[in-house]
Amino acid sequence: MKRFLAALSLLLFSPAVVTACDVCFGNPEDPQTKGMAAAIITMLIVVYATLLTIIGFFVYRYFRRRAELAAVQS
Repeated sequence: MKRFLAALSLLLFSPAVVTACDVCFGNPEDPQTKGMAAAIITMLIVVYATLLTIIGFFVYRYFRRRAELAAVQS
């Protein structure tokens, strides 16, 4: 089994197989490269906006609960 995994890893990670795609290796002014960069930026914005929304919700709930407790105690 170890031999099989070693052979498989050599086959999969050999330099002939592991090469950059045209977007990574090619011209930075190519429309395909610009489109890929825009897609990456869009995905980052969506992920961070979602995380900030979730964090903002819990911060809002924390301060709202704190205000409710302060109103009950006084």
